Amino acid sequence: MITSKEFVEKAIEYEKLKTTYVWGTFGWPVTSANIERVCSQYPGMNNKRKASMQSLVGQDAWMFDCVGYIKGLLWGFRGSGSSYGGAQYASNGVPDIDADTMINRCSGVSTDFSNIVPGEVVWKSGHIGIYIGDKKVVECTPGWENGVQITACGNLGKVTSLNTTTWTKHGKLPYVKYEAAEKSAVDTTVDNMIADKVTTEANREYWTAVLSGTKTVNVDWLKKILDNYHIVK
Repeated sequence: MITSKEFVEKAIEYEKLKTTYVWGTFGWPVTSANIERVCSQYPGMNNKRKASMQSLVGQDAWMFDCVGYIKGLLWGFRGSGSSYGGAQYASNGVPDIDADTMINRCSGVSTDFSNIVPGEVVWKSGHIGIYIGDKKVVECTPGWENGVQITACGNLGKVTSLNTTTWTKHGKLPYVKYEAAEKSAVDTTVDNMIADKVTTEANREYWTAVLSGTKTVNVDWLKKILDNYHIVK
């Protein structure tokens, strides 16, 4: 299973490719044959973009829609290697589903964006993207640059020089392994300092009891330790 870190790295890496938004695709190369195929399959959605697609023939460009970019990455898209850029349809335990179904299969779905982590998907009705951190999302949309692009997550604020999309929900994909967030330098300092005190204090029975929940920590003593290390004032 792909990790959230790998998922984000791939989302950012392949955003740099030349892409165009085409309904029903997940990493198809832009060729005359593929243009005719998608316009035949989804004429109502794609015929109006036919001229734009045709202008990219022979330019090493790729077709995606919003959920297709996510599925393509999870199916192994790498920008080369097969008719779908290396992606194997419905592989890696990831089914062919639409954006609304995908958010419904996520865990930890929330409308509170203060707790979002990189690698989660962000969703609004009929549309989905990948949160990559720093208030940024990779999404495939016909708007603005028409294709895969980095935008600001409006729920977290604007980002200079980026277009902004405001989303409804976010959640963790069942096809991605989400790693624990790295601790800050302050958290790590406190952890290490307390660990040093525990191993050097004579009263180890007391700390064992604290860890087992039969005793509570001496808050005043702990505050003195933190103050000595200039962690709190």
